[in-house]
Amino acid sequence: MTPDETIQWKGLAAIAESFQWTNVILVHEDSEFGRESVPHIIDSFQDKKIHISYKSSISSLATDDQIIDELRKLSDMQERVFVIHVSHFLAFRILVYAKRVGLMSQGYAWIVTDKTMNFFDPIDLDEEVLESFQGVLGLKYLIPSSIQLRNFSRRWRKESLLSSPNIFNILAYDTTFAVATAVERAEIRPSKDGKKVGALMAMDFTNIRESESGKILLKELLNVRFKGLSGEFHLVNSKFIAKPLEIVNVIGKGERRVGIWTEDDGVNGLEGIIWPGGSLIPPRRLILQTSKKLRIGVPMLVGFEDFLTVEQNPLTNETIAKGFCVDVFNAAIEALSYEVPYVFVPFSVANKKPNSETYNQLIYEVYLQNFDAVVGDTTITANRSLYVDFTIPYTDLGVGTVTRDDQNLRKIWWFLEPLDARMWIAATCSFFIIGATIWVIEYPINPTFQGPWQDVVGPVLWFSFSTLTFSHIGLAVPKS
Repeated sequence: MTPDETIQWKGLAAIAESFQWTNVILVHEDSEFGRESVPHIIDSFQDKKIHISYKSSISSLATDDQIIDELRKLSDMQERVFVIHVSHFLAFRILVYAKRVGLMSQGYAWIVTDKTMNFFDPIDLDEEVLESFQGVLGLKYLIPSSIQLRNFSRRWRKESLLSSPNIFNILAYDTTFAVATAVERAEIRPSKDGKKVGALMAMDFTNIRESESGKILLKELLNVRFKGLSGEFHLVNSKFIAKPLEIVNVIGKGERRVGIWTEDDGVNGLEGIIWPGGSLIPPRRLILQTSKKLRIGVPMLVGFEDFLTVEQNPLTNETIAKGFCVDVFNAAIEALSYEVPYVFVPFSVANKKPNSETYNQLIYEVYLQNFDAVVGDTTITANRSLYVDFTIPYTDLGVGTVTRDDQNLRKIWWFLEPLDARMWIAATCSFFIIGATIWVIEYPINPTFQGPWQDVVGPVLWFSFSTLTFSHIGLAVPKS
């Protein structure tokens, strides 16, 4: 009877999902148990939309040179995350040589299964093996602490040469206790004639799988439930019920719990992890395999400093570029699923004054392959597009187009739209009221407002209109 390993594969996939890894490399043992596990591991990762980009199969009988050759092949790939499911003896050898070929440096992640972590004992390990484990994440079945477990561990250390019992010793103890309980229950089962007889005496141990007594014992064993050293003991399909997984991080000469995974709650924790090389930042992206850094040209001109400013460190001669254009470029690089090594290369002219010809020369440098790309406030023109490809514009320059609105042309009274109908009615009424008021006041004393009505209406309405629009004109005349 063994733990249900499908639980462990789900835990591995959940860890990868927590760190937003989309590609991993699986290293499995070239043996029957290793090959049988691969399809289940792949299914668990695919459920989380995580791709196993490469499956490395290493035999437990592989020579040192064969292991090194396989690791060098892995180092040429882009992925940085490795999942190891091999026996602990082979895992120790793989990690030692992985460190030697540079796969245990910053930016890499290694996760080992319980096949390795259950036998990880810093006291018994060689110094080089322990050093190669630094920063490794491991999975173990969580064994709850209890008084019974501490007493058992004390007796184990006293009577055994091993420092402490592992999960297999603890499960073996619980299994033995369960079998003993099942035998006791089977012994008092009633016989066919209704009498209670010792069923154990009638058992055929040479053919227990097919015998009636063996079926009785198996049935009783599947019904056994108790709280043992490993926690709640219960068998489902001849396997232990799913136990929580403990996620540990190897640091120094020991291991530290950094999280727990359960099938119901998923991953909890994953904080304070120290990765290979002493890094505190988990690897998130692939490595772009290239022998050179991209040369990114930046114009070293006097212009809009908010868009781009280029300086050179006098001590290191390093080009430092800042500004909105550089921020956009860095954001685009960070959004990639792989890392792109690059270096800023300044482009300058004699007077450092920006003009169209200067930017034409800068763009032409990309065409001549002196630069791999250009970052700056370059304008997209038809002529420049013949030599290079531009990104989509990321700035709004406020340029607009004036077009004719045929719909408004059909509206004769469009100029009345600023005011609603009530405002226009009020303004018209006040226009006539003001005119009438002026005529009443001016009629007795002003000849202009006297005479026939057709001669008076014009001046009255004009004067009323002028008061509404403030169109009075003051004349300055010399004093008499």
